[in-house]
Amino acid sequence: MVHHVVLCRLHPGLGDEQVEWVLRETRIRLLKIAEVRAIRCGKRIEADNAWGFFFGVDYESMDKMALGHADPVYHRFVDEVIHPYVGQQMALSYEMEPGKDVRYS
Repeated sequence: MVHHVVLCRLHPGLGDEQVEWVLRETRIRLLKIAEVRAIRCGKRIEADNAWGFFFGVDYESMDKMALGHADPVYHRFVDEVIHPYVGQQMALSYEMEPGKDVRYS
């Protein structure tokens, strides 16, 4: 299992309603991708945290993650939800089952 987490710096001046919309759309859109096993997302608690928003996605393997990222739904999500509201991103992927070859399902 692979957990892919993306930390996002939101554009300055976004209101609470806009951030809540980003959270909702992240859940709705990413769960439409067949390769996605689970999704988590949230907004910062501490005001001094530069990463105002995150989303984490579970995939069965690195191959499944590549398929998920190639999906047109994912591309629309990035174009319509991430790019308009997010400035900088940091993406990290982690193996959740040590010893298993995460390249394959």
